[in-house]
Amino acid sequence: MRRMDIAEEELPALKKKRRPLWEYFVLFPILLFTFYSTAFILHNQIDGYRKIVLRQQLFQMRNALFTYYVLFKEFPADLSMLAGGAADYPKDEAFLHLFENLDVDAKGRVLDPLGYPYEYRNKSGRVRSSAPCCHSW
Repeated sequence: MRRMDIAEEELPALKKKRRPLWEYFVLFPILLFTFYSTAFILHNQIDGYRKIVLRQQLFQMRNALFTYYVLFKEFPADLSMLAGGAADYPKDEAFLHLFENLDVDAKGRVLDPLGYPYEYRNKSGRVRSSAPCCHSW
């Protein structure tokens, strides 16, 4: 036998076997379902974690506002005073560390972990999130 004849005889054995068409109709929906259900679950978990962080941040912010009120007998004029990690004393040039790691947008509003600005009333010291899910907190 010649070398060419051997190669031609082995060629059908080397051909790739194709999957049947029904396997694609079964595997593709299973993969899609798995991907989208995992993405949905992770999205809900991340949203839940952000709400937990929002509650903790509101608690810390309210404590910082009341600390400021006890020290100065008034609430700060704006939440952005607390955003840099230090609020100015009204009379002295010293700094008081009340709250750290607040996000401030370009307009100077303090943002919550969900990306909405906080609603703050400086007369009463009331602060709450403007997020639709957590408006009553």
